[in-house]
Amino acid sequence: MLLKVEQVAEILQVDKESVYKWVRRGELRAFNVSLNMNSHKPRLRFKQEDVDEFLEKRIPRQESKPRTRNRISASWKARMAAVGMPVE
Repeated sequence: MLLKVEQVAEILQVDKESVYKWVRRGELRAFNVSLNMNSHKPRLRFKQEDVDEFLEKRIPRQESKPRTRNRISASWKARMAAVGMPVE
């Protein structure tokens, strides 16, 4: 099944102009189904797989791994203890 610009915009929760912009940039694959290929306004259609692939590239899945940003490593704790700083 091919999707229309309006449907893709709804899926991606953006306006139609954003969809046209991504097509012009080559970021989102589309097919022109217009009978007149020289038309100033093409009739674009999209495959669901292409929209899914676009989403995967735009919003990469984050692997779940423990955050260490706010944790103090063991080596830092040892250094802090060596200079007399309190270690949690």
